Amino acid sequence: FKNIRQYFNLKIINFSKCGPLKDNNYQNLNLKKYDNFQLYLYLENSKEEIKKNLRKSYLSILKKKTINEIFTFNYETDDKKIWLDFKKLHFSESKKKTRSDKSWEKQFENLQKGKAIFLYSLEKNKLIAGSFFDLTSDESLYSVGVYNENARKKFISHYIQEKAIEEFKIRKIKWYFLGKYHPNIKDNVSKKEYNISFFKKGFSSKIINNFIVQI
Repeated sequence: FKNIRQYFNLKIINFSKCGPLKDNNYQNLNLKKYDNFQLYLYLENSKEEIKKNLRKSYLSILKKKTINEIFTFNYETDDKKIWLDFKKLHFSESKKKTRSDKSWEKQFENLQKGKAIFLYSLEKNKLIAGSFFDLTSDESLYSVGVYNENARKKFISHYIQEKAIEEFKIRKIKWYFLGKYHPNIKDNVSKKEYNISFFKKGFSSKIINNFIVQI
């Protein structure tokens, strides 16, 4: 890494281990390290054990069943318009274009190849919420989710997470990686990022500090 830094004339290189398992050799490296907390849910536990890890307020929400069904997108039978509506909803809620068209096309290709799943909710045949998850042989990754105001009022994000966990278990996936965890609001973390992190923590079972190492 030092040779790479010198070759490309870089000031610093940051890298981090990924994954839910601790690596003491990595953590004990005599290098400058920064906290990098990440959220995981262990999926090989029973449904009952997984529920014990959920935030109690979430369990109360899930029991209410404010919606009829969360759909799993099937590219062979579902109209691609559903995916395009998801893309439009993302633009509408973000108030700006935050991603390239090519990245959306790549995600749809991954759906076709079975490398991802897309869960969504409809109201009067109109898409109001959706989440996209990347898949490997033993890990799932929460990639992108978007919900309109009505979906947020009905806590549809919670129901999509519940459905996603069910889908992962059917596929015998071992770990669900929900993303980065921010234990506190700091100068470099927005309130939105902190709130998203807090939401995800309510579905996790393990917080791992995969240190960012700086060279």
